[in-house]
Amino acid sequence: MGDTIAVMRLCLFVALFAFGCNSSPAPVGTDRPVQMPTASNQQTERGPSEADLPKALDLPLYPGATLVASQQVTGKDIPSTEKRYRVALTTPDSAKKVGEFYKDKGKTDVATTGAKVQVMGFSPKGFQIIIAAEPDPAVKATKIAISVIAH
Repeated sequence: MGDTIAVMRLCLFVALFAFGCNSSPAPVGTDRPVQMPTASNQQTERGPSEADLPKALDLPLYPGATLVASQQVTGKDIPSTEKRYRVALTTPDSAKKVGEFYKDKGKTDVATTGAKVQVMGFSPKGFQIIIAAEPDPAVKATKIAISVIAH
């Protein structure tokens, strides 16, 4: 029963947070917002700095990737014991290569649909993670969306 609830929660998390990162990079630390989808009862604020992200996410950032956005999601429906993060990156590497990098970074499963790759599971500390990578021809790069529920 507990595994079923965890899987359902992870699926809901995918639906709410994993896709839709804006493909136009903004330099980290600027006030130019990057639009990422948020449920109506949630807010976002600037997330951890690039240097602090690996510790906050319990995951390394993809090597050589450009950080587009780092957000912490807050709201009355989020338990005080959780922190939710969304991170957008771009890389010239393929989505498949991104999936290969993240597949052994915890207890994860990798799903590939065409050129899109999704890594779902748990970080070494047990944080729920979803990583979606897909090519974006408009910017000639692969977009990486990382969503984490940290406990």
